[in-house]
Amino acid sequence: MIISTFIFQLIDSRMYVIIEDDEALVIDPCENTEAFELLKSRKISWVNIILTHEHYDHISGVNAFRKQFKCNVICSEICGKKITDSRGNLSKYFEVLIASKAKSEMIHIEPFKCYADVTFRNKMQMVWKKHRVSLIETPGHSEGSICIEIDSEYLFTGDSLLKNNTNVTKIIGGNQQVFELTTKPILKSYEHIYVYPGHGDSGWIEEFNI
Repeated sequence: MIISTFIFQLIDSRMYVIIEDDEALVIDPCENTEAFELLKSRKISWVNIILTHEHYDHISGVNAFRKQFKCNVICSEICGKKITDSRGNLSKYFEVLIASKAKSEMIHIEPFKCYADVTFRNKMQMVWKKHRVSLIETPGHSEGSICIEIDSEYLFTGDSLLKNNTNVTKIIGGNQQVFELTTKPILKSYEHIYVYPGHGDSGWIEEFNI
């Protein structure tokens, strides 16, 4: 299993592409020519996409992937509802939200919509290429946030856990109380697992401030 990281340059969001044989598992897709070329060079026939949450910078590549590959998009039920609306996924407001963080001063984001093929509540278990994949709702950063655990070795946290950044709930839809009561205990339950966050550097969970 090979894990490759690609960056959504506008706001340094991370897309993770995991390849096994002729399939790929993509977490939080963005449009990235290098990623598309990698998948095509490996003759990937099927792409499973998992969304950690509904915000535009973590879903912006869904439609582009659908145009080039056969895809199955998975997310929480709440996320699945919000990505169908430009207000729910924040693309309608994205230029304002990232004005102080954007890599370029001149940006224009069209209102964006996409859809999921599979949604779930609370938890979901799946097997992908003999790997055990566990999805669990972790609200607080957003209503539809989840974390993704693979083989009890890797944890993809979206924006629910970022290295050196505790302000994960200070955005539209965020809720610090829900994060403290629901998500923090879940994050604290993981021991010595390698974390791939939605922004910034990856590392062992002990290196993150929970």
